[in-house]
Amino acid sequence: MPTYGHHLILEAFAQARPRLNATSILVFKTLAAVKEYEAQLHRRAEELGVDQWVRWLADVPFAQMPAVYALADLIVNYPAMDAFPVTFMEAAACGRPVITCRLPSYKARLPRNALTWSSRKTCQLWLRLW
Repeated sequence: MPTYGHHLILEAFAQARPRLNATSILVFKTLAAVKEYEAQLHRRAEELGVDQWVRWLADVPFAQMPAVYALADLIVNYPAMDAFPVTFMEAAACGRPVITCRLPSYKARLPRNALTWSSRKTCQLWLRLW
């Protein structure tokens, strides 16, 4: 679903990829409810030449999520709209920084280590990743 911003994250990753550590990868959770959008992301990753650095994580039991977060260097949460940022709470509990956009619902809930900006342009996200 484009409202989650996966396509923007993928574009930003592709732009930042030449400057990232050789072992840096991008991990997306599989999008079972929106298979066509996920298929588009797979194709776009190939077009951008970053498919070898993109991983798709199937459903993970809730009890194992802390371990998944602990493996990440940072968490990117980039939706066009959202009601309650559960991702922030989970990332904060694991001590991981968050990159996100400034949504009205996030105003009072952002963790101190969150990097935010108002634009949803890929360039803005790329600058934060780099």
